[in-house]
Amino acid sequence: MNGAIEYFKAVTAPKREQTDRMDEEGYVVCGICGERKQQEIRVPESIHPSGRWRVPTACRCERMRAEAYERRIVKQEGIAHRKKLFLWSELPRGAHTFSEDDQTQRKESAVCQKYAAQFAEMEKRNIGMMLYGGVGTGKTFLAECIGRALCEQGKRVYFLRATDLLSDIKSIPEILYKAARSDLLMIDDFGAQRDSKYASEVMHSVLEQRRKVKKPLLLTTNLSPETMRRETDLDKKRLYDRILEMCPVCLYIKGDSRRREIAEEKKREAQRLLL
Repeated sequence: MNGAIEYFKAVTAPKREQTDRMDEEGYVVCGICGERKQQEIRVPESIHPSGRWRVPTACRCERMRAEAYERRIVKQEGIAHRKKLFLWSELPRGAHTFSEDDQTQRKESAVCQKYAAQFAEMEKRNIGMMLYGGVGTGKTFLAECIGRALCEQGKRVYFLRATDLLSDIKSIPEILYKAARSDLLMIDDFGAQRDSKYASEVMHSVLEQRRKVKKPLLLTTNLSPETMRRETDLDKKRLYDRILEMCPVCLYIKGDSRRREIAEEKKREAQRLLL
């Protein structure tokens, strides 16, 4: 028992910094913030006959240092977690962000930013989005921006290229797993995948996974909603009807091909440098 009492007294003994001082009541006071670094508590008389003992307590300086340390740790853990989410998402390594948007399509970009900002509500209501339009108009760019924004929010995103869907039959179980686990499934360039009954069945299985978990889908495609609605092939029609059901927000991304503009700009730059 005496050993325990001596240990208690040792660990509660005041620890003074060079800048600390004693106040008129004998408490240790921080010499920087002026707050007491001790407080009195009730203890058994076996520890002290008065039934009271002074124990260390954190002054304002110490509390601020501890809070700053905790924020730093949380930030570091958050960064590490977001990195893991980004790798899991399979977004391209150089996936774009909204900060890179040149505002060529300001209204469309604003809708995509709002979708990302209000994703918690979109997810709760299972509201998906389809970005459609011609080749190279920036659909994938905006999809990547949404994906990156959600990774930063700590959301689990899965970016699936439709052309990769059947590239390796062994990857299909993992694709179906991620399609079910992700908060947002993103299918890029839908319609560019192999046109076969088997491809259609695999894509339907992916969409069925989303339907089961009641989570939103984001799709980029060159096909318009009108084209999907006019489809007469039964397998395709079944697939398109499911997509239109899951993606009530259909956003037309208009304009000339940015790829062509970039290629022309590179050509002009090469001519300037070489000629």
